[in-house]
Amino acid sequence: MSNFKCLLKKDLTSIFRTKKFLIILLVLIGFAIISPISAKILAELIKILGDEMGDLTTLLGSATYIDSYVQLNGNLAEMFIFILIIMFAGSIIKEKTKGTYFVLKTNGVKKQEFILSHILSQIIAVTVTYIISLIFFILTTLILFGEALPKNFLYSLFSLYLFMIFFVVLINFISGFSKSNTQSMVLNFSLYFGILILNIFTKIKYFFPFSLTDNVISVLNGKITTNTNISILTTIVWCIIMIVLLLLFSKDKINNKKGY
Repeated sequence: MSNFKCLLKKDLTSIFRTKKFLIILLVLIGFAIISPISAKILAELIKILGDEMGDLTTLLGSATYIDSYVQLNGNLAEMFIFILIIMFAGSIIKEKTKGTYFVLKTNGVKKQEFILSHILSQIIAVTVTYIISLIFFILTTLILFGEALPKNFLYSLFSLYLFMIFFVVLINFISGFSKSNTQSMVLNFSLYFGILILNIFTKIKYFFPFSLTDNVISVLNGKITTNTNISILTTIVWCIIMIVLLLLFSKDKINNKKGY
């Protein structure tokens, strides 16, 4: 346990020292502020066009503060995940190529501790920055729309959080089995788009994480379906499976011919 605490402290310090924490924080705050602003601009645009084209508002519907959540989901499900992949795709493989893992191993650090420390430190960084960014998001939405907390807003925000955590785990999973940083990044982006394509198929979409960012409007209007709950459960299961597989079968990928 003492080794794990030291590893976790090292990895958290590295995230701060390399300014990854600051980058994540600024990006999330940026999206948190931009999302309500985009929703407000859309609302004003629909209103202006509706005055000139009477049936447009009826056709498109009026934009509300709920659209802030829709914008936030879209921004974080796309651009933010790309940023996470770029920053963390080489997290484990870099430790291997630099020989850091070999040094840690000779000092009694177990592979499981090494892997879990990487994953947990990144989850902590994402969690803390996400919570901070939500303060900006709710305040900005409240200022622009006069209200910011629809029904099931915590459920919606948790679903989005779980979506991000899934990709943190996936990024480390791929990194743990990759032979180079480039290979890890290519595989991560490929899987991202592959999972996105699976979301097209209605019968299986709820077994993959992109469904967590779907139906935001219906959830915030109070409609939580069985499929929505299935999405949360299966995403958690996917995370557990990836972590277990990484802990059990990544040994040969982490250790090269020299022993690391």
